[in-house]
Amino acid sequence: MAKKSKKFKLILYAFSAAVLLILILLPLFMLFSSRPNFPVPPLEPEDWSFQTKLLLREMPRIMKSRPGEVATMTLSPDEVNSVLRFVANRGNLAALFNPAVKSGGALDGSRQKMHYADGEFEIFYDYDTGYPIFFGGHIIARVNGKAEVKPGGEVVLMPREVRIGAFPIGNETAVKYARDGLKKAEKSSGWEDFKAIVESMRIDEEGNLVIVYHPHELYLRVLKKIQPKL
Repeated sequence: MAKKSKKFKLILYAFSAAVLLILILLPLFMLFSSRPNFPVPPLEPEDWSFQTKLLLREMPRIMKSRPGEVATMTLSPDEVNSVLRFVANRGNLAALFNPAVKSGGALDGSRQKMHYADGEFEIFYDYDTGYPIFFGGHIIARVNGKAEVKPGGEVVLMPREVRIGAFPIGNETAVKYARDGLKKAEKSSGWEDFKAIVESMRIDEEGNLVIVYHPHELYLRVLKKIQPKL
């Protein structure tokens, strides 16, 4: 009888250990994943058409602009997504004028995906930990929310929901991480151009993206640089 009792206890301990192991590993399954497939959406003919119309629409005021002048550009949600596709495919503005100039082509194995709808951005980002032993070693972050640029260049981040893997995190933590990411972005070469060109940016009640920008700075920092390629 004692042997049966001891055997039963061993089985119970083994079962408890197995359950405990599953409970320990479950968060890892929910946090880590294999490398995601974020295919870059191909450019459609209407994307090139919109980029051409946008450039031709803004070009007169850009070419006639003087230092310090500001202009307003309003983009509908569909137009915002068209711009995002254009950027994801590394579209070259020079190719709008000269067919011999090719775009950079879609980014191979994009680590992020971005979409705009209902007045907010949805961003998926893949972070490679470098440790594939952890169920693939990739952590997927998803952010839903808005971003504004106040007059003067201050960027205001307003996340509505943030998830790391399958786990939601609080807004205060989300804002902290977003600000840390923003500080890193500010060190990039394109950040100074962004601050010089964009005066402010907001989302209006209809979900349109309203951008107030400096057309003369856009000419100096972007258009003038590609003129030799035209």
